[in-house]
Amino acid sequence: MPIALATWSEVPYTRPMSKRLRRTPCMGICSTTYGDLVCRGCKRFAHEIISWNGFDESQRDIVWSRLLELRDTCVRDVIYAGPRTVMETVCSARGRPVEAESSTLSLAYELLRRALNEPSVVAESGINLREQANAIDALKAIDDLFLQRSQAHYERAYKTPVS
Repeated sequence: MPIALATWSEVPYTRPMSKRLRRTPCMGICSTTYGDLVCRGCKRFAHEIISWNGFDESQRDIVWSRLLELRDTCVRDVIYAGPRTVMETVCSARGRPVEAESSTLSLAYELLRRALNEPSVVAESGINLREQANAIDALKAIDDLFLQRSQAHYERAYKTPVS
């Protein structure tokens, strides 16, 4: 799936649970309509997507927490995050506030997304790519891992064993 390029102001900042700008993790490219049990876009499970509007805030927070934790583990496996203070400085210099509640890995991910149009952001932030040549390759690797781990989580939690 191609990664769209965007400017700093166009990319929504992924806020922590209490101060999220986006009410839903939906990215508008749902693959559950084609039969996937885990969406290739937002990585939610099909039943979560269907029931989202009926969820109360605590149920939504559980889903958001799982998604952010899974994504953070994927980020950690693909890049070395820079020092948080350096990454915060880079965000501030570009007019992007940093939520104190966001994890260092979430901050690194947001910076990596913004590096698509501004490659210098990676070096300025102290982010080091493990094996990938550039931000696009790193984001693709994170997305692929994220989908694999979401699918594994779904199978472990919801798939019934064959007897």
